[in-house]
Amino acid sequence: MYRLGRRSKRKAKKHIWLVILVLLLVPFGAGGYFLFRLTQEGDTKPTTPLAITREYAVEEVDDRKVFDQDGFSIKLPQDWILKGHNSEPHNLYSFQATKKNTDQRTLEVYIDRFDAEKAFNRLLPVSVDNNKIIVTGSVSENCVAFTGAQPSVPDPKVEWLPAKWQGVDFRCDMANRSRNVVGVGTVGSKVGIPLKGSRTGARTFFFVYVDHSINPDYQILEDALASLEVK
Repeated sequence: MYRLGRRSKRKAKKHIWLVILVLLLVPFGAGGYFLFRLTQEGDTKPTTPLAITREYAVEEVDDRKVFDQDGFSIKLPQDWILKGHNSEPHNLYSFQATKKNTDQRTLEVYIDRFDAEKAFNRLLPVSVDNNKIIVTGSVSENCVAFTGAQPSVPDPKVEWLPAKWQGVDFRCDMANRSRNVVGVGTVGSKVGIPLKGSRTGARTFFFVYVDHSINPDYQILEDALASLEVK
């Protein structure tokens, strides 16, 4: 008989079994979840950290040949040779390229004694700082383009005319327009470069660069001047 206010014994037992079932399922569920996590971690592949890369500037290698002469040294490309040294009438050191198609390049280095009437087709302006030659400008175009009255027909009687390029005075070769002879000069000293050696004392250097190759390379001259060391 059902009595008001009193729970049924069947319902009480049913609730007890539900509690027991929950208590049994919770540990099994927790254990299953724990095993699942372990298997997932076991499948994880280790990641390799990315290598740190750094870019370094490529060190330039100076492979030029050093010509160690009495009183000075100078660097020129590997294929260049010393053609000779003449002490009379001028103190001249002559260097020349030997590589095919570029062997029409020569560099003449005069010390103290120089032909004052030497005329050029182009000029490279430089200065002297701390007894080193510093290139201050670019090689000029053929000086006949900015020297004189520019006659349509060259006057054979005019061998040279005074010219100026970036403040440097020199003689422009009006008679040999097709040549490519480059002089080097400073403002005030014209084509003479005053330098001083610890052993040789005060000297005056003169440079004549000739390049009759198809593609003239004036960088050779600039690099050679920058490498000059006076003894």
